[in-house]
Amino acid sequence: MAVEIYQGVHVTAESATNYIDVGAISTGCEQLMQAAEQYSSVGSNLSGAAAGLSEDTLSVNGATMQASVEECGSQISSINGKISNYASSIMDATLRALDKKQLELNQKAEAEDKAIIAELEAQQAQN
Repeated sequence: MAVEIYQGVHVTAESATNYIDVGAISTGCEQLMQAAEQYSSVGSNLSGAAAGLSEDTLSVNGATMQASVEECGSQISSINGKISNYASSIMDATLRALDKKQLELNQKAEAEDKAIIAELEAQQAQN
């Protein structure tokens, strides 16, 4: 969180983390990225297996599935990057939302603090 919590003379702002569970979101994104790494492994294994699909091992009228299987492996491997990008986007959006909420809470606390100060000053002026 880049936005500091407002601490006034009489009022301290509530933390935005009371509203947005950054820890749980971060943990979920990390788990998502770890699971996404499996796509790279599966894709690499499939691409590696494609090397064994030559005319000598599997072919129909001289045509093999080697290029198709390699392409499939490559496409599966690329899913990792896409999921990682989504997880990063979720974290970025979470941090922006946290900062926005903290600014909102800070403004509310600052207004309350100023109101208390003004009230105390008014009471002192009367005495």
